[in-house]
Amino acid sequence: MLFKTPKISSANVTAWVSFSFLILASCVPYAPSSKSSPSKEDPAVTTPKKDPPVTTPKDPNEAMVFIPGGTFTMGREQFSGTPSISVNVASFYLDQTEVTVKDYEACVKNKKCDLPNMGSSQDSYCLWDDKTTAATKGKERHPMNCVTFGEAKGYCTNQGKRLPTEMEWEYAAIGTTGDLFPWGKSGPIVIGSPAKTCYKATDMLGTCEVKKFPPTLFGNQIPLSVPGLYDMAGNVAEWVDTKYQNMLTTVNIPCDNTDPACVTRGGSWDSLTAFFLNSQFRTALSAQGSNPTTGFRCAKTP
Repeated sequence: MLFKTPKISSANVTAWVSFSFLILASCVPYAPSSKSSPSKEDPAVTTPKKDPPVTTPKDPNEAMVFIPGGTFTMGREQFSGTPSISVNVASFYLDQTEVTVKDYEACVKNKKCDLPNMGSSQDSYCLWDDKTTAATKGKERHPMNCVTFGEAKGYCTNQGKRLPTEMEWEYAAIGTTGDLFPWGKSGPIVIGSPAKTCYKATDMLGTCEVKKFPPTLFGNQIPLSVPGLYDMAGNVAEWVDTKYQNMLTTVNIPCDNTDPACVTRGGSWDSLTAFFLNSQFRTALSAQGSNPTTGFRCAKTP
């Protein structure tokens, strides 16, 4: 039986994150103190023991956001092209940002990732430099684009992660709010207000650095002090590990490297109108295709 979770407000997210940090802090291992030597001036006096600095182990989920599981209504026919369905999503982690060109370059240099096979997609908006086999200078903090589904999936796998499913992606973007965009109901451009995402109608020609625009979570724009997700609309559309079907289903069907249509979500800097930035809008791309408007972020199962 499916149970509908209550709407998650920004205040609840803030409280939950604070609680999570307390739990994490309580898990830092205690570093034992080292023995000290007696004072040379007075053998009877010993120097007080001094603890070495405690080094917190590297968090394997660093730069990821914990998404607590729940039930939500997925899709809206006018945007998804299919009737909405009720879906239950288990808890998972999702990268705060889209994978950057710098991130992908590091994976290639460590011989864990293949060179992107951009083929005919190589143009001035592709951010991988085939000549230097590295990030285009000055674009290191932009999202990696012009990658195939297999290259995106391979990167995530080599980081001990995976691509998110279409269900997980939409749930993280708008939660139970049913709003049109990751930040709420209004579009990316509101006269008199700052732009909400990297989108060509805001004079953005090409991708933007990640974290240029405010973070969001569950359909709400949230304070910078709260871990959130960046660029869930705009910048680059994102590969998800779901085979495209005309109808939404409650059971995810993973894509493979030869599928003719794998789902992408979120729209991009080059979307024709804000309609395509809608969090319920679905599109697809051949698994072997790549272009300057498609990138990815990774997920992880707790």
